[in-house]
Amino acid sequence: MRALLPLLLPAFLLAAEPTPQPAWLGVQLDEVDEALTYHLGLKEDLGVMVGHVVPNAPGAAMGLHAFDVIVAVNGKPVYTPRALQNEVRSHKVGDPITLTVRRGASSTDLKGTLAARPPEAERPAFPHPGDGPGPRPRSGRLTQPDGSVMEWSVSEDPPVTSDDAKP
Repeated sequence: MRALLPLLLPAFLLAAEPTPQPAWLGVQLDEVDEALTYHLGLKEDLGVMVGHVVPNAPGAAMGLHAFDVIVAVNGKPVYTPRALQNEVRSHKVGDPITLTVRRGASSTDLKGTLAARPPEAERPAFPHPGDGPGPRPRSGRLTQPDGSVMEWSVSEDPPVTSDDAKP
């Protein structure tokens, strides 16, 4: 039995330590495509676009908005949503974090503190196109570096066919 004690003690101590909660920013992320890269004047495909910010989450407290493009976390460039998620998860709850964000043609640093990721049941659902009654058009507006403005609106409704129009 004494020979097994040194082998069992480390396993017992590891099992007794609580699992740390993952850090959470509270944003829905989208990839930056070529058109957005061009209109924002980004270098290559640098950055991840914020699609939605959870109210009262760390991202909201930092001042993130939909259509912001996060280009770096603590000075480290990010190119994909997964890279940004991995960078956030590499930090502990309570760690300070600095996000470099492109908003339109300007760039700014937003500072905040990461919080614990709430359990799945307590997290608010991100809105999805088509939720609720009626169509959910997607629209946006980008101010280009030369001052011109690009606006768009895309409807999620399927096209109407001649069979649909008949009574």
